Amino acid sequence: MRVLVPKKVTLSYQASFVGTALIEASDLQVILYNLITNAYQAQPENPHIQVRLSAAADKQLTAFQNHSLAYCDKHFAQLTVTDNGPGIPKEIESKMFTPFFTTKTESNGTGLGLFIVSSIAKKNDWILQVKSTVYGTTFTLGIPVDSGNVQ
Repeated sequence: MRVLVPKKVTLSYQASFVGTALIEASDLQVILYNLITNAYQAQPENPHIQVRLSAAADKQLTAFQNHSLAYCDKHFAQLTVTDNGPGIPKEIESKMFTPFFTTKTESNGTGLGLFIVSSIAKKNDWILQVKSTVYGTTFTLGIPVDSGNVQ
C-alpha cells in the first residue's frame, strides 16, 4: 500500500493476531486503498493516517454484537483507518456512501470509493462504522472471526 501513497503522507500501521476469518484478499485491498486514498486527500497539508487491526475491545465488541442477532455470540476483528483531516461535514454524512457522490472536483474523484467500501462490507456481512470530528475521521470495519482462535 505504501507504494500507492504520496511520500508526504505519514502512514503507520499496527496489527495483532485476532483470529481467523475467510476473506478475499482483493476485498481487503480495495477497502484499504479507498479508505487510505480518501484519508490523504482529506488533509492536503501534513496528512497522517493510521491503520490498525486488533481484537474488538469490550465496548466495541458489544456494539458489534448488538448490531444483529446473528452476531450475538461472535468475536470480531476491528480494522480502523484514522486520519487527521478536517472531518466529514454533518450535512454530507448521509450521502457519503451514495454512488457518484463526491466533494472533489471532477478530475480528482468519481464518488465511488466509499460506495465500494460500503458495498464490500455489505457483501461480506461486515459492520462499517464512521466517527468524524473536526480533528479527523475514523472508519471502523467489524469482521467476525472464529472465536476459537481469538487472543
